[in-house]
Amino acid sequence: MFDLETEIELRVSAFLADIAKLAQSPSGARNRADSANQGQPSEKDAARASVLRFEGEGEGGAGDSDRDEVVSLRRKRTPAELERMADDFLVFVAENPGRRMEYIARELGHPTHALRREVKKLLRSGKVRMEGQTRASVYFAVES
Repeated sequence: MFDLETEIELRVSAFLADIAKLAQSPSGARNRADSANQGQPSEKDAARASVLRFEGEGEGGAGDSDRDEVVSLRRKRTPAELERMADDFLVFVAENPGRRMEYIARELGHPTHALRREVKKLLRSGKVRMEGQTRASVYFAVES
């Protein structure tokens, strides 16, 4: 009969042997490391990048697959893009007063952090007002 210490040593040895086999197999960690070193995005990065699409100019908009481009996760947005985002936010808030940022961002198709700077500009200019704090904030268009 084995004592507890011997049983633990046997299981740890078997576990380490399995890990060594996985690391040496073609589908193991070595293959994933090689693909990472070749500059290929991981599945997670590819999924994040596919969310960040921008609309092409013209009638097709976001549905026009010829004009859709996956953009880099880090890129400088053009002034026209920023202005369009601010205008879209303002129109949406005018049509849907009292909505939270998460809802607005989801409906506009942008992550919340992408809208944050433009919303601050709209708040400073007095075109939009905010009630509440942090995640409980709701937005209203100011009628001029």
